[in-house]
Amino acid sequence: MTDWTTDPIPEADLNAPPTGAGWINPQDQPRAFWYLILAQTIAPGIVSELAGMNPRKWDKRDGTGQSGATIVYNGDGLAAFPCKLQIGWNSRYLPTPREQFAEWDTFKALLKPPTEKNPAGLDIFHPVLAMLPVQIISVVVEDVIGPKWIAPGVAEWEIKFLQNRQAKPAGAKSSGSKANSKDGSGGLPDPIDTMTEGLVNTMKDLL
Repeated sequence: MTDWTTDPIPEADLNAPPTGAGWINPQDQPRAFWYLILAQTIAPGIVSELAGMNPRKWDKRDGTGQSGATIVYNGDGLAAFPCKLQIGWNSRYLPTPREQFAEWDTFKALLKPPTEKNPAGLDIFHPVLAMLPVQIISVVVEDVIGPKWIAPGVAEWEIKFLQNRQAKPAGAKSSGSKANSKDGSGGLPDPIDTMTEGLVNTMKDLL
């Protein structure tokens, strides 16, 4: 695990992401993977572990008196994945440990069980989730575990997410209006692309 306690961090280390993580152009934005954005809010501390998934549902249909089987695609499943946040490390690219814990006290309100005023679905952005074949952009909180003290003054929380996505017929494609453009968008920006672009710009401001 990368030692986050050294301050200042040597420039060579800033340009070399932690071993074993998935990265988009790490030479340009090696610290982008430190940050999680949930419901337009930057999570405190750093993301120490996060791996998304794109599960599929398959039906296996055996033939009577036949070898093998027919495999039928039955739509996408819902991704379930944990995210670990570590709060309290010293780094010139992070708020002070005291400030990080104060930010957690505010951020944890997003993780409470849903109510009418606090809906279950939360927009989410992290570069790892953007790397998936099907990007995960909305989640619900399944569980929160912690804190686990992993070093003096450093706490780790594990947040278990479940993908939030409405059911739709497998393989269905939306059709554009009569006045649409060739791509079926009607000349309007794609809402997912617009949201993702905004979150990417927010993250770039951190780097």
